[in-house]
Amino acid sequence: GDDYEYIFDYQLQPEEVDKLVGFNFRFEDNQGNAVEKDLTVNTIASGRQIIFDRRWNLVSKVWTSVTPNVDDLKECEKDDIYQWKADSTYTIGFGSSACTFDGFNVFEEWSLSEDEKTMTLVYSSLFDPSNITRDVYTVKTLTRDRLVLKQLVDLSDFGPPYTDKKVFIYTFEPQKKKKK
Repeated sequence: GDDYEYIFDYQLQPEEVDKLVGFNFRFEDNQGNAVEKDLTVNTIASGRQIIFDRRWNLVSKVWTSVTPNVDDLKECEKDDIYQWKADSTYTIGFGSSACTFDGFNVFEEWSLSEDEKTMTLVYSSLFDPSNITRDVYTVKTLTRDRLVLKQLVDLSDFGPPYTDKKVFIYTFEPQKKKKK
């Protein structure tokens, strides 16, 4: 017959993501007759790859459950760099102006749900590793240039006027490349 099947398996390299990647296939039969076909693939990074492929700077932390909204980003947080890694671990570099309680947590793991709508961060207390916290965020925006997470926080343990319905919106942008 005239129909043939060729199974092609290729693992994209990190530098090929979000680019056009070309392949050239050349087939030749026993009589030396040849045919060529080009295949161009427009690759798109998954949300997970977008996250771990960059170092992220926290640029705003807005408390939206109060009127008016309050940008609660502290001066000491402005140089924090978040790095979510491909192996599901993560770190936060606190920069030169660390806040008072920075470094009191051990960052364990992060995950992004399959539908890319929920991000979870797990960390434990430096002083009590059995004290594990699991923060769950709703992903509002996930692009190469911006990551926006929404978190519902229960602050009712602090008493009135705090409630279990405090909403924060965290906005991250990729770390700017340093000029040489």
